[in-house]
Amino acid sequence: MVAQTIYDTLTIPDAEGNYVPFLAESVEPNAEYTEWTIKLRDGVTFHDGTALDSTVVKNNIDAWRGKYPARKALLTQFVYTNIAAVEVVDDLTVKVTTTTPWPSLPSYLYYQGAPASWGRHSSIPRSATRT
Repeated sequence: MVAQTIYDTLTIPDAEGNYVPFLAESVEPNAEYTEWTIKLRDGVTFHDGTALDSTVVKNNIDAWRGKYPARKALLTQFVYTNIAAVEVVDDLTVKVTTTTPWPSLPSYLYYQGAPASWGRHSSIPRSATRT
């Protein structure tokens, strides 16, 4: 619960339980659900004024996948083994490619694969603001 007051997420559940963009402007799959294009909202900044951009999102997804040897994500990397690649397309666009269809990826952009005991959390601070 505390994390919800600190972090915002790329997606959030709506009243019907569907995951919709929040810090993302859109999260769109290809027809096979093996490529996802995440477009970020322009003007979102962290508390220190640093812009939220596609490099930050790529680095966070790669961290969840355990791609940084010095910071192994022991509790989340197994959740993201279906991700084959994360690519920066432009300043506000990230492409996520999966090895098999993954229609539920937007929900993982909300929960980030955290164990239920962690509750909702994100690697993107709630103090991020839209300007």
